[in-house]
Amino acid sequence: MNKRLTYIIGIVTSCIVTGCANVDVDDVNKQSNLPNAIYIDGAENSPMKKVVVDNLGGEVTFLPRAANLLTSAVQVDIAIDSLSLVHYNKKNETFYQLLPTEYYEIEKAAVTIQAGNVSAEPVKLKIRKSALKVNPSVKYAVPVKLTTRSSVSVLESGSYAVFVLERVLETSAIRQKGFYMRCDLADANNPMVLKEWTLHYGMKIDRWFNNQQPVMSSFYSRITGNGKLQYKPGGSDDPKGFSKQSIMPGKWYHITYIYKKQYVKAYINGVLEFELEVPSQNEVHTKIQASFGNFEGYLRDIRLYSKALSPAQIAENLYVENPANPDLLVYAPLDKESGLKDVSGNGRDFKAYKTGGNQAYPEGQITWQSPLYFPEK
Repeated sequence: MNKRLTYIIGIVTSCIVTGCANVDVDDVNKQSNLPNAIYIDGAENSPMKKVVVDNLGGEVTFLPRAANLLTSAVQVDIAIDSLSLVHYNKKNETFYQLLPTEYYEIEKAAVTIQAGNVSAEPVKLKIRKSALKVNPSVKYAVPVKLTTRSSVSVLESGSYAVFVLERVLETSAIRQKGFYMRCDLADANNPMVLKEWTLHYGMKIDRWFNNQQPVMSSFYSRITGNGKLQYKPGGSDDPKGFSKQSIMPGKWYHITYIYKKQYVKAYINGVLEFELEVPSQNEVHTKIQASFGNFEGYLRDIRLYSKALSPAQIAENLYVENPANPDLLVYAPLDKESGLKDVSGNGRDFKAYKTGGNQAYPEGQITWQSPLYFPEK
């Protein structure tokens, strides 16, 4: 932890215990007479940590530590705490389930932070490779919580961490070139109106060229000649509607657009990329269209939700979603197994058409890339 954050924690604890004693910033972590607290390093900022699991299993470490030097040894107990997971899910609108105990082990049930120190040794959490066999559409996590039997209290905001399984997903993706795909949602005279929504998809392009069209719904979208992803909500080119980074050929990008109250946020690979105000016409949906034949590359995992997902939900479902999620309106994995079908149960399948019109494109001519792995190896 840097000095500034250590100082802040010390001040907060000091306010509670002694009424805000004066602390010299330069002496933080060099003195033993400061107010103190125990926590998991980094969890006070973000309790969710991902653990990548592949055919060798997965491993992550976490560090129990004190805000300042201890005057006497403190035993820190480590436990799996399902209530912490319930709390995290409620706070972040996520749906993680507790990973069964046979799929993981924690190296230690307790550590001791010795007097004159600020931390114990890191603790390992190991996920067994057998965890790859559990249902990939269900999100699992291991919630770890610290407690002590010492006079030194545990900092509530850093008392627990949620270790989320990021299993390596083996899948496939549709090759799109020379045709386009469309999912009809509603008639133009009776459109689907969504006061909030999320549109998500994955893409890998072959090359840059002008006006390359990825996936769009109530808006126009394109990739410019220099690789910028654009969200075009109306007739004008709002400069705020372009990505800062370029979409590079040969690399997978997972795009998520969130709409609520005439405001759109665009995420690339789960990270906020740009945001802008848009007209209310962006609430009106009649179709989801994967280009108009003006796209060269691969597409996968097109989803439309009837709600604006939170950043935590975007990260949770970056590569795969549970088809039973009640907020899904359309979910087309676009893998070789499901083809162009909507697996949400809503019956809104995609159809393939020849470039520039409504003539059916033979699905037997569609090719697929496999195997693909996410996160990418």
